[in-house]
Amino acid sequence: MKTRLFLVLVVLSGTLSACVPSPPIRTGKPISPDNVALLSPGTTTKAQVLDRFGLPFAIAAPGEIVEVQSERVWSPDAISVGGNYQLDADTWFELFADRRPFAEEYRIYFYFFASSRQYAVIGGFAFYQSSVTKLERLWLLVDERKSRLIDYRFRHD
Repeated sequence: MKTRLFLVLVVLSGTLSACVPSPPIRTGKPISPDNVALLSPGTTTKAQVLDRFGLPFAIAAPGEIVEVQSERVWSPDAISVGGNYQLDADTWFELFADRRPFAEEYRIYFYFFASSRQYAVIGGFAFYQSSVTKLERLWLLVDERKSRLIDYRFRHD
């Protein structure tokens, strides 16, 4: 009798099992590592940057306050809705501290992509949930007067 009850419970829990993926949430546009590899400081023009990457998420001059959209990601409870935040553009310029002093015509072009996925596994009486977020960020230091790329930083998780 105990064996039969055990088998019934195993069959029932197996039929109640499921893997439930949630649709990915994306913010920004994917940054192609192949396009990043083509960047050549001092040679790449502003027109080539815009052609390869499109319009930047933000453009910042030294001393400005920039408003940037944050990523939307899955969290254990629900979607973490992205919002806007302000930051001092000098924070981005610090990435290029070796290029000081910064000329008045220097700008940071900021590109950003975030993709967040969530999975839930339901197995009988057990539940497991996990989420993964991938971030890609590209900062380009551009001389607006010469229309040339001076330097860049690329980070991805």
